Amino acid sequence: MLLFYPGGVKNLARNYPNLGSAIDGNFDAGGISQGRSALLIAGSIISNEFEHLDPNDRDVIRRQLGKIDFEQFKRTLRGNGQRPQDIMGGTSLAALALVMAEIELKNGEVSEDDFKNFASEVSGALQGKGFAQRSYERTRDTMDEVLGPPPLRDGEDDASDVLPSQRYLGELPDFNGTECKVCITFTPTGFALIRKDDGVEIVERRSLTQKDIEKVPLEDWKDCRFVNLRTRSGEIVSCLIVGEESEVIGSKRAFWWALAKVTVRMTDVHAGDLRMSVHGLARVHAEARAMWDTVIERSSSIEQLREEPMYARSIHYDVISNMIKKAESEAGKLGLEICRAMVLATQSEDAALEAFAFERFKRFLWRPGEEPQEFYAPE
Repeated sequence: MLLFYPGGVKNLARNYPNLGSAIDGNFDAGGISQGRSALLIAGSIISNEFEHLDPNDRDVIRRQLGKIDFEQFKRTLRGNGQRPQDIMGGTSLAALALVMAEIELKNGEVSEDDFKNFASEVSGALQGKGFAQRSYERTRDTMDEVLGPPPLRDGEDDASDVLPSQRYLGELPDFNGTECKVCITFTPTGFALIRKDDGVEIVERRSLTQKDIEKVPLEDWKDCRFVNLRTRSGEIVSCLIVGEESEVIGSKRAFWWALAKVTVRMTDVHAGDLRMSVHGLARVHAEARAMWDTVIERSSSIEQLREEPMYARSIHYDVISNMIKKAESEAGKLGLEICRAMVLATQSEDAALEAFAFERFKRFLWRPGEEPQEFYAPE
């Protein structure tokens, strides 16, 4: 498996002097077959080598490996063909290891899961992922298979391969707005907003005036939501959302930010939890991209979309929401939901929320390298 190790097997023995004893030790003490033990150790060595490569070299190997004709490569190993020209040593190392691992699989020396784990070690290392991340992704894929919902497919006849979920595991960034439940109290100097979670008065600068708060019906004083946003231009806009009908008192722009924030998060959680078939993902992309292109065409540009007045924003929202209700496939519906979330984020006037949405939804909307430049460096 490691015949093409840089410098040959002698160099391999020098860099990893306990290689043989490790394989035998796993076999003797761990009850692991020698074939599986060899596969595990080969995967560890190859991934370790790739992790320490220059990122540019890793990328070249990854692209070369993706283009290899493995049947031709096998014939070359038997002496019946020429080795591909200008191929890097790391590419030959990985290709040979994958061929030998496949032989072990066909001979019954390792299981299909063993082979998949080995392949994921190699591919993950070539993508620059560390051991912890590769281990997590394998665990996640297993959990998706055991506990996850049925994969999203493009119709009942879709039998294409299923891709793993892509949940967001990091901490949410600090968006440029706040939202919390409040109650209103009257003091000798006027109305005060008190947070319901900790009982502390809200004193941050806001555009909500005493006259605005006077409009809140007395029966709603104990249950309001306060929204405050510092826009990308530095302006502060605020509102209260009150009553069962979610009446907005104050700035509609602040309400739009709150709507964008909850829509982006809910859509991201839904899309990130799903395993999708290849055809299902293609359907999601087609619906999301077609709707996005339509919105940008009507708005003239992404910058114009950001600056649209409230009535124009509502038109986009209502049109997409109606299309979501009429969508005939779950994949098509999700594509429209992703587009709606991206449109809302772009119009949220919050550079941090827009950047977060772009990072989470760009894989559904654009091919790598085709992403709009306007999203690369939000203000």
